[in-house]
Amino acid sequence: MNYCSLLIASWIALCLHLCAADGAHRLLVADSENGSIRVLNLENGDEVQTLELSGPARLYTVGDGRYAFAVQREQNVTNAIDGGLWIEDHGDHFHAYMREPVVLDFSIEGAVPTHFVENDGVVAVYNDGAGDASLMKLSEIRQEKPAVDVVSNGPSHHGVAVPLDDQVLISIADAGEGLPKGVDLVDLDSTVLQELHDCPLLHGSATAGEWVVFGCGDSVLAINTTDSPMEAYNIPSPDGEEGRVGTVIKHPRWDFFIGNHGSLALSKIDVMERSMDIFPVPVDVRGFGFTSDGYSIVAITEDGQVHTISPTDGNITKSVELIAPYESGTRPALAFAPGRVVVSDHSAGEIYVLDDESLDTLMVFDADGIPQSMTVVGWEFGDDDDDDHDHDHDHDHDHDHDDDHDHDHDDDHDHDHDHDDDHDHDHDHDDDHDHDHDHDDDHDHDHDHVDDD
Repeated sequence: MNYCSLLIASWIALCLHLCAADGAHRLLVADSENGSIRVLNLENGDEVQTLELSGPARLYTVGDGRYAFAVQREQNVTNAIDGGLWIEDHGDHFHAYMREPVVLDFSIEGAVPTHFVENDGVVAVYNDGAGDASLMKLSEIRQEKPAVDVVSNGPSHHGVAVPLDDQVLISIADAGEGLPKGVDLVDLDSTVLQELHDCPLLHGSATAGEWVVFGCGDSVLAINTTDSPMEAYNIPSPDGEEGRVGTVIKHPRWDFFIGNHGSLALSKIDVMERSMDIFPVPVDVRGFGFTSDGYSIVAITEDGQVHTISPTDGNITKSVELIAPYESGTRPALAFAPGRVVVSDHSAGEIYVLDDESLDTLMVFDADGIPQSMTVVGWEFGDDDDDDHDHDHDHDHDHDHDDDHDHDHDDDHDHDHDHDDDHDHDHDHDDDHDHDHDHDDDHDHDHDHVDDD
């Protein structure tokens, strides 16, 4: 075999190897008591490294999966983490890289940073303590000091901002109110261009193409961002405030959104049909998200069971008893990788890796503490869906949806979407507003968690 033939054969072998592989993935685990971020090899559970931040964080994977952001609400800072796994297209071949994970040198500072959203190549961190949002372009993440734009909009509250090129949809609240009444379209100078205020008790958002959807007290607010002025309308909840939507997620496989519906159901939201279908769940939902391929929703309920649910008709296709029932404190967290769902045990300090279809346990390893938030970084070869995931990581806000609206910000934030609307941002939805941000997402796929804020 001559040199050219050998080169061609090697190239074909590499392509076949990459096409057969899911890729390479690491699990980032944020501790609920301190600033430790454990980085684990998702193939075997081995620890790659432990990173140290200022305090407990909510984690959100962004972009192509290489980087994650760590929002530390109590420390008023957000850091970026290079997960150390990525792949590059070199034209005639792909090159996979593996490096040590590292916390990048820059930080984004703001008063009580909480909701995290990625859209159109920009990340937005809403600062509850200041009523403003910090915006940064992902294209600048490798710079020593990326530019950060700050847009503000009225009194401080538990809010959210969705970046749209050189404009922002940012929440607005009346003075003294903990939750927003709607959103304003503003430019980067904070000039209000359009008011869209028909969304009382706003919490939770997701994007898909030209659409942005926000959860409201008795409906969702759907906004078509291509129109000028933007077209906006409400899709009512069939059960009014009893079916409050506080977490919204989206997967590119489907043309609809999924939200919670109070704590005992999920909702399928079709913005084109202007309809909301309800999927009952037998026990309070404490977190939910799409599997990596989008074929199922995975939900964890208050009794410690994990369920797979059909996104199209709401049928529960599989249920397993996995962890102790949840009563209080740090909620169980969810994360997703191709073919796998990761669940933390809030009581035993263990992490379970399950097959995302059968829910069979593939691995169990020690979390070395109680995880507050988890996310997966890495790459997947030839995955057409990944680049379109809406990373609206509101989701780690322990968002419980009980609609207490006491806005006491107990900082349980868990953006893995629970539905109590407590502002716990663990997306657990108890609505206690304790900001337990779990977000699983998204590469978490908008993991939500029952928005409680």
